[in-house]
Amino acid sequence: MSDDYKTVGGHKVKAKKTDLEKRLTDEEVEILLSSITWDTHKSFWKRNKAVVQFLLHTALRIGEVANLKLSDVLQIDGKVKTMLDVRAAIAKRQKARHVPLNKKAQEAIKILVEERPEAYMDSALVVKKNGNPLSRRALQGIVTTSGLKAGLNRLIGPHTLRHTCLSGLYEKTKNIKVVQTIAGHSKAQLTIDLYTHATMEGLSKAMDTLDDEDSEDGN
Repeated sequence: MSDDYKTVGGHKVKAKKTDLEKRLTDEEVEILLSSITWDTHKSFWKRNKAVVQFLLHTALRIGEVANLKLSDVLQIDGKVKTMLDVRAAIAKRQKARHVPLNKKAQEAIKILVEERPEAYMDSALVVKKNGNPLSRRALQGIVTTSGLKAGLNRLIGPHTLRHTCLSGLYEKTKNIKVVQTIAGHSKAQLTIDLYTHATMEGLSKAMDTLDDEDSEDGN
């Protein structure tokens, strides 16, 4: 697939992606997160960075995040939960699932709670400055704008972060059932098709082994 470019918000970005380009590299993740500062996002920078970090460490769909309540992530005593129960009411195809919250996800939740007005446990997790919930579209905008401001040369969205999380999870565990469960896929074949592909780094390492063999053979 050839690289097509278009200008978005004054930024030249790739309009099309190959399968290998759907996920962010570790370097791109670092650039993305480190670029979300006061200078680029003003008073919303902590909230916006927490949203991106939360997506990168939970693989939740953006519609699920938009419908999360404080009671979904906080215990009665106000402490952050270690396990998120994605309710059937907000999950795709009403398929409830459990998503463990690692330290990075828990840190993001703490910041989202700190950066909002006090509210009841049944209020939204991610909100505007006035306490009203952020819409799915607004959350998508946070991710896309963050990518543009970070100087990444391609458009990214919430699904890019979901794909990055799940791809990394498969690479580390090689357990397709784990990835399927976290993703909330109804069929394992979908998970297999999406996440057992070769990565650009893996391809490079594989080709590098040819150099070693050639050197040994003297060819």
